[in-house]
Amino acid sequence: MKRSIFFTGMIIFGFFGFCLAEEIDLEKIVVTPYRIGVSAQENPSSTTVINVGDEESAGKFSFIDAVKGSQGVDYTVAGGLEGVSSVFIRGADSYHTQLMLDGIRVYDPINTQGYFAYYNYLSLDNLDKVEISRGPYSSLYGSQSIGGSINMITHKGRGKPTFSYLQEFGSYNTYREKIASQGKLGKLAYSLGASRADVRSFYSAKYKNGNHERDPFGNTNTSLRLDYELADNLDVGVSHRYTYAKYNYDASYPSVSDDFDNTARFHQNIGSFYLSNRINDFLSHKFTYGFVGIQRKGWEGYSAGVGGESNYWFDSRSNQFKYEFNYKPAKFYEALIGFEYNGESGEYYWDGYEPKHRANSKGIFLQNIIRPIDNLFLSFNLRSEDHSTFGDHNTYGLSGSYFIEPTKTKIKASIGTGFRAPSLFELFYSYGGKRDLSPEKSKSKEIGFEQYLFDNKFSFGSTYFDNSIKNKIEYKSTGVWTGEYDNIGEAEIYGIENFAEYKFNDKTSLRLTYDYLHVQKKSDKSRLLRRPENKLSLFFNTQIGNLKIMPEILYVGNRIDTSAKLKSYILANLGLNYKINDNFEVFGRAENILNYNYQLVYGYQTPCSSFYAGVKLSF
Repeated sequence: MKRSIFFTGMIIFGFFGFCLAEEIDLEKIVVTPYRIGVSAQENPSSTTVINVGDEESAGKFSFIDAVKGSQGVDYTVAGGLEGVSSVFIRGADSYHTQLMLDGIRVYDPINTQGYFAYYNYLSLDNLDKVEISRGPYSSLYGSQSIGGSINMITHKGRGKPTFSYLQEFGSYNTYREKIASQGKLGKLAYSLGASRADVRSFYSAKYKNGNHERDPFGNTNTSLRLDYELADNLDVGVSHRYTYAKYNYDASYPSVSDDFDNTARFHQNIGSFYLSNRINDFLSHKFTYGFVGIQRKGWEGYSAGVGGESNYWFDSRSNQFKYEFNYKPAKFYEALIGFEYNGESGEYYWDGYEPKHRANSKGIFLQNIIRPIDNLFLSFNLRSEDHSTFGDHNTYGLSGSYFIEPTKTKIKASIGTGFRAPSLFELFYSYGGKRDLSPEKSKSKEIGFEQYLFDNKFSFGSTYFDNSIKNKIEYKSTGVWTGEYDNIGEAEIYGIENFAEYKFNDKTSLRLTYDYLHVQKKSDKSRLLRRPENKLSLFFNTQIGNLKIMPEILYVGNRIDTSAKLKSYILANLGLNYKINDNFEVFGRAENILNYNYQLVYGYQTPCSSFYAGVKLSF
């Protein structure tokens, strides 16, 4: 019945899509869905582009604050500000979200499911934009991209060198400092930044349950990017990003409660090197090397668990080699062929020492983009992956769009498969690892439209998607105190994403999004945890003189957690920015203005009404 309602709604929307409209400019470029630049007009993929400059103007400086209101994206943080975080794209598990930095896969190989779970430690420093591509992209990027991919694109220095300093103060004894510089010196382009954030008076466990211990959180981020022109059409570059966090956290067993002795540290290094050569107008190639190293260390007091006091540490690393060859002999055809190697390793001490384990994968992919007639875009990509434990696995993606010029309507559709390789933990864990695990698999399809009216001032659209996941790796009991990982899970996901946007002028816009999501296990039809069925977002931006006003309202429906049902909530925020002159601006942000008492994970609280203000100096 619900699916019938969805399709009826899309037909109604589609009817209005055939109204006449004036000229439209849709030449905004996205990179992530096809590994090459594609205009928004022809892009069949569901992609959200977050402009980092706009986010920082609104007083948002952390990665999680920038993405949490995005269409098709849900998030949780288990442990106040500093705990393990999850990002769900289109209802898939967080370990089905692939995070990248300039195409380098960012993940923790020794994490239970081998994914990235520390989004709240990332800053927006030295980033130009964040692209969120919803749907499977394993055929282009490999393992984990079942729900979607998030690509953080760093800033390339340009123009005369500039310098900026930012200082912010706010609720919960929050302090933030940031310095940045960028520019171009001859053939050398550079950009760098460093920031520090401290939150000293936040309570992770629910305060009303008698948990009155403050859990301080400190976070440092540094970043550097260098690009150099060795010769005409020959470029080389390096980058490095470091993230550090130190925090206190509360016990989670047998229930969430204060623990005065739990302290942890997080270190992450991401580095890359590239060499790019444009041979002529239709041939180019690029080599990239990247590495990711993550170290987690902590000490737990007696009340942290049944075993009493304990120290623990995790140490993981991945080395990634990529080669791409691009061939574009004509305007209507473009091909991309590439090879990728990823070697990962990890060891830890937790409930005992786990020796270092290793795995690797090699992938070959081919992408064909065809534009046979004006306004018709077709893409087909295929990937063959060879993993050191499960062997070969193939994935594919097929997408297309057609832009109807007279009505300014874009019709789009895609189908594709995804996979997730078993993690080192699932393969080799001494108390349940299984070395003959198969990869998790998915098959997804979507169909939708976008309509543009009134010289691109008004636009709206709707996309229906369906994703089935099988061979999910879950832990099953084999005895009273024993168990093992096995490919026993299946999930069914479908939903619809809708948006409407009106641009009053160059300085004022209003955007409304609504997501419906159905997620359940196939075995018992139970709803998957911490993902809402309904989500509504309203964003308004306007500028009056030198004053920018940026209110937003998010409605998130009820969710199921392991211990209880989490109530729906409304989150109202307001960002303000006033530019006094070219060198000085002041900004402020009010969050949770309605003071909703809501939870993302049962037992952990979230900030009440909070206020932040700061200044930025630029030279």
